Amino acid sequence: MQRASRVTLALVTILLLFVTVVAGLAAPSGTSALTLTSLERQVITSVNAQRVAHGQAPVRAHSSLMAAARAQSRDMAHNSFFSHYSLSGASFGSRLVSYGYRRDGYSAWSVGENIASARAGTLAATPQGVVILWMQNAAHRRVVLGAAFRDVGVGVHLAGGRRYFTLDLGYRRP
Repeated sequence: MQRASRVTLALVTILLLFVTVVAGLAAPSGTSALTLTSLERQVITSVNAQRVAHGQAPVRAHSSLMAAARAQSRDMAHNSFFSHYSLSGASFGSRLVSYGYRRDGYSAWSVGENIASARAGTLAATPQGVVILWMQNAAHRRVVLGAAFRDVGVGVHLAGGRRYFTLDLGYRRP
């Protein structure tokens, strides 16, 4: 039974790698205005592959969400904690607002966040692997596939032999 699970995970990983390469050729134009690392781009591409496969619109990189996600991953890595809350106790929603993803002036505002940490060199520490793990958890899956979300920010940071991921998704309607 474990062998079948490993084979299934391997096949899903190969499929996601293929989809990542193909989808990367047609990345949303919203990501071109920002300078993204290869790992950030791969996370977004893998998230969008899942969204499209489940009938949802792809998300586009948003500068405020990118800054917030990068800061959270860096903060968790350098301060040895793992939480949606900052060390000062601020919620992720407050963090997103403080980085410019404002609520004021919009009739609707919705955000979601996934975080992960994995030992470097493992499948879970890869962009495709972390998205697979998020999709296997109901709460994380709801964030990845949130129908309203249109904007995304990703932070990936390596420290102490661990890779930290933050995925911030949002939607604002004028």
